[in-house]
Amino acid sequence: MTFLNATGTGRVLDSQSTATLVSGSATFSVNGEIVSGFELERPGRGLRTVPCEATASFTSPNGNAILITIVDAQFLLTPPGPP
Repeated sequence: MTFLNATGTGRVLDSQSTATLVSGSATFSVNGEIVSGFELERPGRGLRTVPCEATASFTSPNGNAILITIVDAQFLLTPPGPP
C-alpha cells in the first residue's frame, strides 16, 4: 500500500482499490522509547472494513532506530473487494 496523504488514505498496489483508515492505534518509537502515538476513530467503522496490524522499522539518516507500530486498525476499501 502507498499512502497518498496524511489523511490515512492510500492506494492498494495490487488493485485499483483505495483504502481509508477509519480506526486504529499507532505508536512511534525512537531508539526504543515511545515518542508519540495516536488513536483514530472516524465514521465508517462497522461498514465493510478490513482489519490490519503492521510494524515498520528503519534507521534514520542520523542513526536512530525508528519503529512504527499500528494495531487494531480497520480500513474501508472502495470499491469493496469480493467477500
